[in-house]
Amino acid sequence: MKKGVGLSINMIILMALGLVVLIVLTVIFLSSGREFGATTKSCLTRAGKACQADPCEAGQAPLSGVDCPTAKPNCCIDVT
Repeated sequence: MKKGVGLSINMIILMALGLVVLIVLTVIFLSSGREFGATTKSCLTRAGKACQADPCEAGQAPLSGVDCPTAKPNCCIDVT
């Protein structure tokens, strides 16, 4: 009997395994991206300080785009 010219069963299994690995890596990469986005919105991460109730002092500038609670709405970063 003549061997088939098409793909062998071993090649099909290897391609399926590679596809599963690619899908798992994609899921891991996408989930870690969401965590990174959440931590970059933190005042502590971006400015190195916690949110504060008082306005920014001299030598500081307000940092926008961070998540601060209503009781302490200001996130200040040192500019000097």
